[in-house]
Amino acid sequence: MRCDVAREALSARLDGERPQVLAQQVDVHLDSCRSCRAWLIGAAVQTRRLAAMEPGYGPDLVGKIMAGVGRQPVAPHRRWMRALRSHYRRWALIAVGLFQVAIAAAQISGVDFGMVSAHMHGAMSGEHLMHESTAWLLALGLAMVAAGVWPITAIGVAAITGVYSVALFSYVVVDAFAGEVTATRVASHMPLLLGLVFTLLVARERAGSGKSRDSGREGQVEDAAPSGLSAGRRRGHLWPINRSAPDPIDATTTTRRRPVVPVRLRWLVMTASSDDEAVTELALAAARGNARALEAFIKATQQDVWRFVAYLADAGSADDLTQETFLRAIGAIERFEARSSARTWLLAIARRVVADHIRHARSRPRTAPGADPEQVLRSDRHARGFEDLVEVTTMIAGLTTEQREALLLTQLLGLPYADAAAVCGCPVGTIRSRVARARDVLMADVERDGLTG
Repeated sequence: MRCDVAREALSARLDGERPQVLAQQVDVHLDSCRSCRAWLIGAAVQTRRLAAMEPGYGPDLVGKIMAGVGRQPVAPHRRWMRALRSHYRRWALIAVGLFQVAIAAAQISGVDFGMVSAHMHGAMSGEHLMHESTAWLLALGLAMVAAGVWPITAIGVAAITGVYSVALFSYVVVDAFAGEVTATRVASHMPLLLGLVFTLLVARERAGSGKSRDSGREGQVEDAAPSGLSAGRRRGHLWPINRSAPDPIDATTTTRRRPVVPVRLRWLVMTASSDDEAVTELALAAARGNARALEAFIKATQQDVWRFVAYLADAGSADDLTQETFLRAIGAIERFEARSSARTWLLAIARRVVADHIRHARSRPRTAPGADPEQVLRSDRHARGFEDLVEVTTMIAGLTTEQREALLLTQLLGLPYADAAAVCGCPVGTIRSRVARARDVLMADVERDGLTG
């Protein structure tokens, strides 16, 4: 096994992530490679150093962000279009249901839509069968309208409509080959299929965003605050990946090289100021127009965003970049569907904001200092943990942008590798490699500083 492969696996093990290679193979290599043993000790010390640092806190920007949202003029037609875009599935389902009801009403008034032949009358023409079909269309149409108004009923409507559509489609195919169905009648079934599609979309939206939404949650959301939310996104950080052993400490390769009791991660209190599920619920409530939930969402996540942009760009621009991140997020929050956590979604937006800022800074090098530790030192800030902010900024200045992103997300913000990969838009294996390479660079800088004094 090559040393770089082993160190990547050891780096993932330090973060409680699953490496791509077997732990036994890594242990065998570790026993035979003195260099990798020294690397593991240095990486563990470095990880504890980052974990024990007092974080820098940015200012409370909730008031400015909410004021910025209030200053953005929204025309009435744009407000209607925004509501239509955010709930298009439900509106479309209601429209299809009303169309189904219109077809049923037309059949009640005597329009047969190709069901009854012109030369047949009375009972022999299947007039009662048309009445039954009309009743079905009326029932399904009203059920679709109800599912559009009350999405909680969409799952049941989707089940009934789906079974009926499959059976009807089978009969239509058989009758079409036998020449016993008219094209007009086949066309009258198309709204049913369209309604099935939108019913499934509404049911999926309900299942994705409403699994933790119940009758008592709304009141909790309105009164929610970051201080009341639980901490601890990175549970088991710095613990070995092999949890099948009776004692996790006995299963690690660093049993004789590190204390049995892990250092208390003060970063967790800072970076996981709120539970991801609760933050996501706040975002969903804000998407539904709850202003208090929006304010609580900003309070719960603003420090993570501020730290991320401060380390990734510079502390002098962190306030503006944080506000820009939230303004972009608020503009798109109605389209947030909770496919990932709200924190991951927000940090991905922050990453794009920083990329735009750096791109603009490079086009105007005289007026935009960029990510410069000296700029951080000159900035007039006296927040808690500011010395550590300067130290970390200086430490990561030599990393590439990709390595800096991966290290900040996984070590300082405490995101799992999967969430960090979602923020960066890359595979989990890429994050694993970037974190390991970043640790290589940081330890090489420490060794070089030690040699040069």
